[in-house]
Amino acid sequence: MSSANPSLLSLRFADEPMATLAFRADLNAFALEFDPRFTASGHDLSPLHLPLQQFGRGVHLFSPESSPFAGGLPGLIADSLPDAWGERLLRQQAPEIRTVMGKLAAVGSRGPGTITFEPAHEFGSGTAQANLAELAHAANALRHSPTPITTGDIDQVLARGGSSLGGAYPKVTAHLPLTGASLDKKEILIGGPTPPGHVPSILKFERESDEADGAVEYAFSLMARAAGLRTPVTCLVHDGRRRHFACARFDRYQRPDGSWGRRHVHTLAGMLHRRASDGAIDYEDFIRLTRNLCGAAEVPECFRRAVFNLLSTNRDDHGRNHAFVYDRQTRSWTLSPVYDLNPNIANVLIGLSWLGSPRIPEHFDELLRLAEIGGLAPRQARAIYEQVESAVLAGWPDCARQADVPESLITYWAREMAAQTAHLRASARAKPKR
Repeated sequence: MSSANPSLLSLRFADEPMATLAFRADLNAFALEFDPRFTASGHDLSPLHLPLQQFGRGVHLFSPESSPFAGGLPGLIADSLPDAWGERLLRQQAPEIRTVMGKLAAVGSRGPGTITFEPAHEFGSGTAQANLAELAHAANALRHSPTPITTGDIDQVLARGGSSLGGAYPKVTAHLPLTGASLDKKEILIGGPTPPGHVPSILKFERESDEADGAVEYAFSLMARAAGLRTPVTCLVHDGRRRHFACARFDRYQRPDGSWGRRHVHTLAGMLHRRASDGAIDYEDFIRLTRNLCGAAEVPECFRRAVFNLLSTNRDDHGRNHAFVYDRQTRSWTLSPVYDLNPNIANVLIGLSWLGSPRIPEHFDELLRLAEIGGLAPRQARAIYEQVESAVLAGWPDCARQADVPESLITYWAREMAAQTAHLRASARAKPKR
């Protein structure tokens, strides 16, 4: 098989040998063998479906029947695969990469979390300085066309900064000085080590259709913070013409010496070995897993996210938009900060279902039932609900104006939030407090 599509990859965890992954064409399966040194370390990175005690020794085969992910990959590895935007970039920049193994090699050391792949395909080395407006224009053109946009450095920079990221929205990893709510930045830095005064970040390109996507997502991050959710640092980056949403990467952390390390992150879908959406995951699964994996202390955060997504019309909160972060020192898990918060006009749940139904809950008892499953008392659940309801329904206009969202959009989404949750809010008011 060509070097673009290797049949053998070495996996590293925190820059130490972790495992060998091979593709067996004769069996149409992946073979995975953990390095004895990694097994001895005791880091259980995917305890539900790839527990170290069971898979830490010997060679194990994974076929398409093994999981819903590409070729049957275990979720631990599938989490590193590029999603829709990364796939589009690869087709444009490296059409010779056609296999799952080739895509993992393309991710190399640029992917989420701590797991890296060798040998890696390189899309340039060192740090590149690129014009943000030009990058945004190229990304928007690529959104609508599978063909190369340019023959110059812009495509290389997009590939270097974006092919490892999930989601369908055009984006790039960059080093940004996230010091305030707004940042004027004509040039951005991509690739290489993060320079002093900068933070590893994800920057989403604003569409050229003037729909204020960046401002709306920034307003949602402010609203989530007011609702008590765990949020990353966010800001709007102005390139002189458009404002792009940016947030700090929560899979990176700064060491005492100023350098940046990596944190292991596992998505909800990857951890459960289920498709990200289409009703394959329920909020009951999410809150049970959170309690069992992270402990009771993280359950209020999980419930708070469920309520926020309901009330804010964030309907596409699928299984790749929730994640768990692993602490190597304490060997414990916590919920990641929230990400990809956006409103949606869908009047059904298109991400996680709610107690077996895609219908938006209309009765407060349905929220109390989820809280009960997680071990939350009704009084605590109501307190969380009331804080979130106030932050969303009453707080949206203020957050949106802070982000300079156009008044027409402020009114539009306020109306959607009110209409889609009217029955639920009425039920909450009618439900006696306990």
